[in-house]
Amino acid sequence: GADLKPWIEKQRLALEMVPAIRTAPGLVDFFLLVEEAKINRYAPEIRTMGKTGANALEKAWNEVRLS
Repeated sequence: GADLKPWIEKQRLALEMVPAIRTAPGLVDFFLLVEEAKINRYAPEIRTMGKTGANALEKAWNEVRLS
Protein backbone atom coordinates (compact mmCIF):
# COMPACT_ATOMS: atom_id res chain seq x y z
CA GLY A 1 0.00 0.00 0.00
CA ALA A 2 0.89 3.63 -0.23
CA ASP A 3 2.89 5.33 2.50
CA LEU A 4 0.15 6.67 4.75
CA LYS A 5 2.11 9.14 6.86
CA PRO A 6 1.71 12.18 4.53
CA TRP A 7 -2.00 11.42 4.07
CA ILE A 8 -2.59 11.09 7.79
CA GLU A 9 -0.82 14.43 8.29
CA LYS A 10 -2.98 16.10 5.61
CA GLN A 11 -6.06 14.61 7.28
CA ARG A 12 -5.02 15.96 10.67
CA LEU A 13 -4.25 19.45 9.33
CA ALA A 14 -7.52 19.61 7.39
CA LEU A 15 -9.53 18.59 10.43
CA GLU A 16 -7.79 21.27 12.52
CA MET A 17 -8.59 23.97 9.96
CA VAL A 18 -12.26 23.11 9.45
CA PRO A 19 -14.56 23.97 12.37
CA ALA A 20 -17.04 21.22 11.54
CA ILE A 21 -16.14 18.37 9.20
CA ARG A 22 -19.61 18.34 7.66
CA THR A 23 -19.15 21.92 6.38
CA ALA A 24 -16.38 20.90 3.99
CA PRO A 25 -17.57 18.99 0.93
CA GLY A 26 -15.28 16.07 0.22
CA LEU A 27 -13.49 16.19 3.56
CA VAL A 28 -15.68 13.44 5.02
CA ASP A 29 -14.93 11.27 1.98
CA PHE A 30 -11.20 11.96 2.29
CA PHE A 31 -11.30 11.21 6.03
CA LEU A 32 -13.06 7.88 5.43
CA LEU A 33 -10.68 6.96 2.60
CA VAL A 34 -7.65 7.54 4.85
CA GLU A 35 -9.28 5.37 7.52
CA GLU A 36 -9.93 2.63 4.96
CA ALA A 37 -6.32 2.90 3.76
CA LYS A 38 -5.19 2.33 7.36
CA ILE A 39 -7.39 -0.77 7.54
CA ASN A 40 -6.03 -1.99 4.22
CA ARG A 41 -2.46 -1.51 5.44
CA TYR A 42 -2.69 -2.86 8.99
CA ALA A 43 -5.52 -5.40 8.74
CA PRO A 44 -5.54 -6.61 5.12
CA GLU A 45 -7.77 -9.54 6.05
CA ILE A 46 -10.58 -7.01 6.45
CA ARG A 47 -11.84 -6.04 3.02
CA THR A 48 -12.21 -2.35 2.27
CA MET A 49 -15.10 -0.95 0.25
CA GLY A 50 -12.97 0.44 -2.57
CA LYS A 51 -9.49 1.26 -3.76
CA THR A 52 -7.31 2.95 -1.18
CA GLY A 53 -4.02 3.35 -3.03
CA ALA A 54 -1.98 6.47 -3.64
CA ASN A 55 -3.98 7.44 -6.73
CA ALA A 56 -7.30 7.23 -4.86
CA LEU A 57 -5.91 9.27 -1.94
CA GLU A 58 -4.46 11.90 -4.30
CA LYS A 59 -7.75 12.21 -6.20
CA ALA A 60 -9.78 12.57 -2.98
CA TRP A 61 -7.32 15.15 -1.60
CA ASN A 62 -7.49 17.18 -4.81
CA GLU A 63 -11.29 17.20 -4.59
CA VAL A 64 -11.07 18.54 -1.03
CA ARG A 65 -8.63 21.24 -2.09
CA LEU A 66 -10.78 22.33 -5.03
CA SER A 67 -14.02 22.65 -3.08
